[in-house]
Amino acid sequence: MDNIDFAKAIEAVLDGNKITRKEWHDLRHYGLLKDGLLQIHKAGESEETTHPWILNDGDLLSFDWMII
Repeated sequence: MDNIDFAKAIEAVLDGNKITRKEWHDLRHYGLLKDGLLQIHKAGESEETTHPWILNDGDLLSFDWMII
C-alpha cells in the first residue's frame, strides 16, 4: 500500500508491519515496533540494529508512507 498518511502507517506498525517513506529512497530504512517502542532501522546497518525513533513534523504530516 502506497501513499498513506502517518495515522494509517502507525496502525500498520501496531499490526506488526514495517513502514517507510518514499522520501527515504531505500526500503532498508524503515520504522517498526520493537520491544514495545517505536524504533527506526537505517539502511546500511545490521538487521538487528535499531534506534529510538524521534518523530518530526515532516514525518507526522507526510502522505508518502508505505507498508513494507
